[in-house]
Amino acid sequence: MRILFFSDIHMHNWTQFSRTLEGGLNSRLNDQLGVLLQLSEEAVKRSADAIIFCGDMFHSRVRVDVDVLFHTWEMIRGNVAPSVSEVALLVGNHDQNTKDGAVHSLAPFESIGNVRVVSEPCSFKLGTLQVTACPFLEDPKEFMRL
Repeated sequence: MRILFFSDIHMHNWTQFSRTLEGGLNSRLNDQLGVLLQLSEEAVKRSADAIIFCGDMFHSRVRVDVDVLFHTWEMIRGNVAPSVSEVALLVGNHDQNTKDGAVHSLAPFESIGNVRVVSEPCSFKLGTLQVTACPFLEDPKEFMRL
């Protein structure tokens, strides 16, 4: 089984070194969306079976701009998820609004058919593999309960 791993893309409407493109999109956000597109193309090129994202999809813990969430969700739904059989998105510390991780910005991605959002330590099947995944935990000792 071939798995493509990535993490820490920190999607955001960055102000430094950016400009507003025609249509209103932030140029650095557009570049980040391009990286997600490249990721999906690489998954197809390398015949990946799955993608595991290891956390920090978004930059801000307390607020994700609607356009950032929308364009990221659209890219995952329209390009990344269709490029493989399964996608697992682990919740990172920047994706969590609360320290216990109960409120996080990856919840909308659960609506995409082959996407699993991992918000607490767990084991699951990924194709033929048994995977144990641990999203960000405020108390790392929580991982030991697996």
